[in-house]
Amino acid sequence: MNASSVHISRRYHLGEEIGRGTLGVVYRAFDRLTGQTVALKRLLIEPIRALTTTPGSDPKLALAREFRVLASLRHPHVISVLDYGFDAQQVPYYTMDLLENAQTIVAYGQSLGLERKVELLIELLQALTYLHRRGILHRDLKPANVLVIDDHVKVVDFELALVREQFRPENQTLVGTLEYMPPEVLQNEPPTERSDLYAVGVIAFELLAGRHPYDTSSLNRLLTDVLLMTPNWSLLPHVDRLGTFLATLLAKSPAERYSNAVEAIEALAEAIGRDAPPETVAIRESFLQAATFVGRKTEYEQLATALRHGLNADTGSAWLVGGESGVGKSRLLDEIRIEAIASGALVLRGQAVAAAGLPYQLLRDPIRRLLLEIDLDLPGLSILKHLIPDLERLVGHSIPEPEPLDGAENQQRLVATIARAFRALHQPTVLILEDLQWASDAFEVLASLVAITRERPLLIFASFRDDEAPELHERFPHMQSLALGRLSHSEIAELSAAMLGETGRQANVVALLQKETEGNVFFLVEVVRALAEDAGGLERISASALPLNVMPGGMVEIIRRRLHRVPNWGQPLLKLAAIAGRTLDISLLAHLVATHDGLLPPEVDLSAWLTICSNASVLDAQDGRWRFQHDKLREALIQGMTDDECAIAHRNVAQALEAVYEDDPVYALSLTDHWRQAGDKTKEAFYAQAALEQLLAVSSLREAVALARRVLTLVNEASARAQLLARLGEAEHSLGNLEEALTVLKEGLKLARQAEDTKTIVRTLSNLGSIYARRGDHEAAQRHFSESLALAREANLPRAIADNLEYLGNVAARKGEFEEARALYLQSLAIHREIGNKHGIAASLSGLAWVASGQSDPATAIAYYTQSLELAREIGDRRSVAADLGNLGALATRRGDYEAAQSYYRESLSINYEIGHKAGAAWALWALGRVAVLQGDYTKATTLAQESLDIFRALGDRIFIAANLRLLGQVAAATGDYPQAYDLFGRSLALAQETGHKLGITANNLYLGRLNMACGRQVEARLCFEASLALAHEMDFKDHISDNLAELGHLATLEGDEAAAETYFERCLTLATNAGYREGLHTTWLYIGKLRVEQGRLDEALDAFRESLAIAQSGGMKPSMAACLIQVAHVHERQGRHERALSCLQQGLRLARESLATPILLDALLHIAQDRLINGDAASSASLAGLVLNHSATTAETHQTLTHLLAQLRSRLPAVALEDLLDAGSRQDPDRTAANVLAQWPASTHTPPETAF
Repeated sequence: MNASSVHISRRYHLGEEIGRGTLGVVYRAFDRLTGQTVALKRLLIEPIRALTTTPGSDPKLALAREFRVLASLRHPHVISVLDYGFDAQQVPYYTMDLLENAQTIVAYGQSLGLERKVELLIELLQALTYLHRRGILHRDLKPANVLVIDDHVKVVDFELALVREQFRPENQTLVGTLEYMPPEVLQNEPPTERSDLYAVGVIAFELLAGRHPYDTSSLNRLLTDVLLMTPNWSLLPHVDRLGTFLATLLAKSPAERYSNAVEAIEALAEAIGRDAPPETVAIRESFLQAATFVGRKTEYEQLATALRHGLNADTGSAWLVGGESGVGKSRLLDEIRIEAIASGALVLRGQAVAAAGLPYQLLRDPIRRLLLEIDLDLPGLSILKHLIPDLERLVGHSIPEPEPLDGAENQQRLVATIARAFRALHQPTVLILEDLQWASDAFEVLASLVAITRERPLLIFASFRDDEAPELHERFPHMQSLALGRLSHSEIAELSAAMLGETGRQANVVALLQKETEGNVFFLVEVVRALAEDAGGLERISASALPLNVMPGGMVEIIRRRLHRVPNWGQPLLKLAAIAGRTLDISLLAHLVATHDGLLPPEVDLSAWLTICSNASVLDAQDGRWRFQHDKLREALIQGMTDDECAIAHRNVAQALEAVYEDDPVYALSLTDHWRQAGDKTKEAFYAQAALEQLLAVSSLREAVALARRVLTLVNEASARAQLLARLGEAEHSLGNLEEALTVLKEGLKLARQAEDTKTIVRTLSNLGSIYARRGDHEAAQRHFSESLALAREANLPRAIADNLEYLGNVAARKGEFEEARALYLQSLAIHREIGNKHGIAASLSGLAWVASGQSDPATAIAYYTQSLELAREIGDRRSVAADLGNLGALATRRGDYEAAQSYYRESLSINYEIGHKAGAAWALWALGRVAVLQGDYTKATTLAQESLDIFRALGDRIFIAANLRLLGQVAAATGDYPQAYDLFGRSLALAQETGHKLGITANNLYLGRLNMACGRQVEARLCFEASLALAHEMDFKDHISDNLAELGHLATLEGDEAAAETYFERCLTLATNAGYREGLHTTWLYIGKLRVEQGRLDEALDAFRESLAIAQSGGMKPSMAACLIQVAHVHERQGRHERALSCLQQGLRLARESLATPILLDALLHIAQDRLINGDAASSASLAGLVLNHSATTAETHQTLTHLLAQLRSRLPAVALEDLLDAGSRQDPDRTAANVLAQWPASTHTPPETAF
């Protein structure tokens, strides 16, 4: 393998080989994520098979156990494992600290005196004490695995370590290094702790005597010596003092050796005449902090089950783990993390901070790691550039700046890009997020990621303090909640035993811990720590000598006592670190140490300070970073400082940040907070303005609003305030707070005019215009855009000129003034192209498509929308992508391709949901509702329209409130609820008139005209059609021109004016055909067919109905198909084709019933009544006639046909009998009656619609 060309998990770039053993190869490796060089060991899978517990089983299962062991080791004399997993070829690996210039214990000890050699052996035995306490046998101790670095022992290489509970004697394989194997292992007996102690004895002999205790010149001599011979003790320079100690370690029988490493330490100390070394704080911490995970069995199993499901399925899940600080949330999630990594998942972890954090702090680390796993395109990378400052280093190439977007568009683009990056992952992924209560800026992103768990194997586990944010779970209703309470009595006993051994299970020990901690895990560990300090070590805690109270001051005092283990000279730097944040910035601290100028004691050494704080269990290293071991420690430090001390510390940290990071905008928010805490308002204001731009750049809108309002209290100069108010107004607008945005922007405009700040005036006027346009106040919008445009031209601001031309085009298009809109869009497009603004180019192209669509030029509209869509995708503007998809869906709707239309709308809806664009999502819902109406799915249409209406009401968008009321009116009319339809159309028309929305006005007049026709109000209907037609002509909106001409032609037919009808229909066919307006063609051919029936031209009528039915059938328009089939049945009956007429009626009745189109259903039942009368069943005919006669949904046209039927019935039935039958029929339900009729129909008539002719 050419290591230099290999990447592991796309994170590590392998360098040269630096070590090789039986089970694997060690390489120097560069960690792309941290920029550091580490040691990476790749394990060989075949040799590992010997360690599996079942022959033929997957060795990954054994390695999963090993990795869990490696991940849990935390001891000063055991090497730290940094990361581990399986690469793309499923080869296991793990990374460690790279121990540069390390020596074996034997090589290092050659020139040392006895005392120092003994110290090294004690450190080795302390490491073994820790390992054996954890149930771990090393099984391959030898000088090469016991290294010395910085004068201290580090035990390395744990491939052969076995957890005792997993050992199976029948699977035991002779593994390890023969020179250090004890007799019992050579004889195939299972290894024990005493086997490791034997290896220590061999190493000790080599260290002290300078050679191996046995003859290693050949395998036979070695085996003979180990099994039978006694070492030559005379070779030891201090045999009188150390002979017994080594003889015990090297005893042939395990029973004759020391029983554990603690006994060996005590014996060695006694041999050289010194006391056994006390338990160091670092060693004590290894037992306290790395105690076996206990308790939480139910909670762990819930999360672990979710994890295992996600690892083996196409979908994941999202979990919120809530609990008070210190209750054990992080430890629980860490156990899930270990299992996830061991199972081969990609694990990403993020941590929020309480204060002075960066925007999207919670997500920065996960996104950095994620970007190593995927190949995100350049537009996507440019959008993330401001979020990940070292992104160019991570990906290894330069990244351009993103296309500029403002406010909500920028936020939606960022959210969508992050979501797109997560969607690019195809491997199971676990995202762990901690302290969600401090990460409100990331909530929109998290919501989008939660949605992804329903379509990808993504698992999200997020923790939060439920005492600080008790309602947080309501913010994420699609995340499953898991409440983590305090430990129960039995769980306290289990954790206590893990730290203290059997002493921890004794009743009075558990009772004390229960009383002092009430089951809070953090407090529990602190109490045991305090007991150990008082007793002189964990081993010396005695159940018989427990105090009544651990500390009179309670937990606060216990935490302070831990902090005071850091010596006085280290306290000032510790406080500064606490002020700077939970995660330590080593560069910042190094600067403080180097330039302390009396701030810190002169003897402070940063490296020594870190070691001491780590030994004192105040700091620890995680994922290559130093941090406070628990946030409670940092909080306690700050709480112990006076206000003046805090202010001075914040000032010192701020000055250090300025020096270390100079003008880096990433730190503007932190500097703002530190200068605020320091009480320097001038500096706070200075950095706050830069921080505001940073927040807006990464779309932290709520945080931007809060900061802008704070800065306004610090700034008095008119121009600066105007600029702040402009940014604040934009943020409020983006958040949907329109009234607040208007107030702020008006105030800002006034100040900008006073200061004669032209750029801010132009910007603010445009923002005000956008809000008025969103509210449907076109006159106000046009006025503000026009003034902004004029000022932009005076000041020669090309981007602002182009934007305002585009905005004015939008207003004109919404008003139906398409020619004016086209001219404005063309001017805007030319300028955007000249300045290279791709976002503006896409927007102008979309506007031109809108105009073409409004003027019924679908080919041009599709061409423009396609160009806009391609450009929007290129620049990563997903909001524009969604809009263009929706508009392409609208064009598909016009041409009757409802399947394609729904596909476009659904994709648009999905994107809008992902990016949080509520108005776009609401529009897509409305558009899907329109298709549902056309296809006769009125229940679905109602649901969609109501959902859309609720969103638009919340947004205050009156134009689309009116559109949804109109859509609901169509449903009411189609289902026969005419009073409701009148109310809805009337309200929609009033809103359209208030907003000057011509499209809305003409549409409502059209639908009101149709409603009046259904109710027999032909005079009112004509007035509505003529008003709608006039406005449609004014806008040159060919679709509505065609619709109104068709309705006027139908009205002329009913009035007997055949010549006028012919003229209307001829014009209508030409318009609808040229525009590709399929719905209009369907309606026109249906009405032409009715005209031909009146003219007695029945064959031509069938031809017309055939055209109409074909269009309806191609679009799945069930009500329209039913209406056509009923008319066809009427023609067949008149031409004597009775069976074919019955077939058409049956099909029409079925379709009308399926779509709940009650008026059409009643018309079909009336024609069935006519058929039954013809066939001699007058009673049945009369009953059906009574149902139609008395139902409120019967149309005027149906009533006209009914009049003829009633006349015939009166000639066939006695008056009293007829009235009784009509009365009985009036009490029938149309749907139930239709179902009965269909059930009675002969099977021979069940034919598809295409056989109608």
